[in-house]
Amino acid sequence: MPLIDIIQRPQLMALIDDYIDSHIDQGAEFALLLIRPDNFRKLNIDHGYEAGDRVLTTLFDCIKQMAREQDRIIRTSGSEFLLVLPSMHNEGHATLAAMKLLSEIERHAIGADDLLRFSVHTGITHYPSHARDSLSLLRNAEVALLKVRNSAESYYMYASQDDPIDATNWDIQADLQSAIENNQFQLYFQPQVDLAGGQIIGAEALLRWIHPQRSFIPPDYFIPIAEETRFIDTITEWTIRNALWLIREWPQASETLKVSVNLSPKVLGDESLTESIVNSAKIFNADLQCLTLEITESALMEDISKTINILD
Repeated sequence: MPLIDIIQRPQLMALIDDYIDSHIDQGAEFALLLIRPDNFRKLNIDHGYEAGDRVLTTLFDCIKQMAREQDRIIRTSGSEFLLVLPSMHNEGHATLAAMKLLSEIERHAIGADDLLRFSVHTGITHYPSHARDSLSLLRNAEVALLKVRNSAESYYMYASQDDPIDATNWDIQADLQSAIENNQFQLYFQPQVDLAGGQIIGAEALLRWIHPQRSFIPPDYFIPIAEETRFIDTITEWTIRNALWLIREWPQASETLKVSVNLSPKVLGDESLTESIVNSAKIFNADLQCLTLEITESALMEDISKTINILD
């Protein structure tokens, strides 16, 4: 059976909403397991995309082997899977499912070549213990995945103390809409240095949200919500315009420096992106040679032909 197609985020949120509705009616619980192979980007670079495809196919097969008939496997990006486990009795059952998956991967690795001896990280979240809405549930799984990737463990169950923000009674979407108007976004620049000569050759623009009541809001918290609400388009335009404006104030001649801006996969699929960038350059009389747009490989995988056309 071939790999399943990548599901777009709006469809994913709607699907999780359906699980929430059905489990509310039944008074039941379910869990999400967010699964990603380790060092996948490095594997593609070192051994080629064919090797990466073999790892993803093997991982998909492992998930199928351990999944129950009622479970749902979803591919959320080029290298990430979400396993929905309905009718879980408690959080411990979800943890056992993660352990079973790791055991299945280890079993497949026996006798396999070096490229297929991969490992995975799994972030786990539970309904209704950790959240009662689709956006928070998925985000909590991403928080758990981020935490476990920075540890020596292979799986991790989300806990409320992992969250740097108390989101209780916070309408984050409304605050996002007013953040630009109220000058709450800031750009920080991470220098890029030529190791041979030691000169600064440019910088990466890092977006930060300084909320008046909640202080610093991490990007991994508000960017997924901005993507879901399509406010990411406005944020991207603001970021590019301010990066092109601020680079003129740098002490060295701007024509010798480059500024890098990360693009969300959701923005990369927008055909108006090109016009927005060109207009920003005209406003500040900026040379587009000084702008570097950084994209993830998952962004390319979502709609390859459309993405290539936009990049061209």
